[in-house]
Amino acid sequence: MSPIVAFYAGSGTDHRGRNLTEIQSWPDFRLEQVHDYIQWLFPLPERSGFNPAAPVLSRQDIGVFRGGPELQERLLNSFRMMLRFYGFRLEEGEPPAVVPSPDHEVRMAGWLSPGNHNFLRMTRILRSMTLLGRESEAQALLACLREIYESRGEEIIGPDTLRYWIGAANSAIPG
Repeated sequence: MSPIVAFYAGSGTDHRGRNLTEIQSWPDFRLEQVHDYIQWLFPLPERSGFNPAAPVLSRQDIGVFRGGPELQERLLNSFRMMLRFYGFRLEEGEPPAVVPSPDHEVRMAGWLSPGNHNFLRMTRILRSMTLLGRESEAQALLACLREIYESRGEEIIGPDTLRYWIGAANSAIPG
């Protein structure tokens, strides 16, 4: 079992000995201050330049995630946690939707600023969710981010960031 599958299955920890349940229970200030967990919650097939101890998602890992209902539910829990952190919530349905939470304005004030590191986190989330089988949720987040960009964030988010988000949410599984 790979480190990322073990981490999500509940039998492994990250490089600092933290398990998934522990990280998913962190308060918001910790989610903002700690920077080496996001690569474990939302792994990618490329090595992280920021966290070299983070797992690299393999094609086999992608298949295990896509075929594992328990892993899918745990991944959705990570996604819901990050949505809450950013001031959104997931409305289940076909298709799902990402909508503002009641405290959206307050939470958005914490990340909607030029060059904010959370823009990179969102790119990672979009791409990882897409690769791991949660394309519809990634598209729902992208639609929400596009709306923010179009309504008030163009000068803050910038067109390059929007292009990265679109590319991340439309990622193909690596060959």
